[in-house]
Amino acid sequence: MTTLELLIQKVSKFVIFSNPVTKGNVLEQRPADPRLPIRAFFVILKESQQDAAKFNELWLKQDGNFAVTEIGYETDIRFVRSLLIPNLKTSEVTELFPEHQIIERFSTLLQKHNTRR
Repeated sequence: MTTLELLIQKVSKFVIFSNPVTKGNVLEQRPADPRLPIRAFFVILKESQQDAAKFNELWLKQDGNFAVTEIGYETDIRFVRSLLIPNLKTSEVTELFPEHQIIERFSTLLQKHNTRR
């Protein structure tokens, strides 16, 4: 088992998975806002290679796989998000996102969780 797989297993036990909002306001998200058909936890963000005004987001899904979304900002606070890759295996995720950033994010979450206990 790789370091990343081990961290996914540990982090999945305590993070809260929800359906990402597809369109809305960063400051005022509402329960009625449209949502993506995945239950996931936000991991990291990187600039899109196709459009400098958009970003790709990596999400950890409840089943231990990942999803990739694209988010663009219409204004400073209004955004639109779309699902690019609904199912990405752990072995494939490092082709799109830097492994060290994912490991760093999960390690930080784990450390904060262990500190609060």
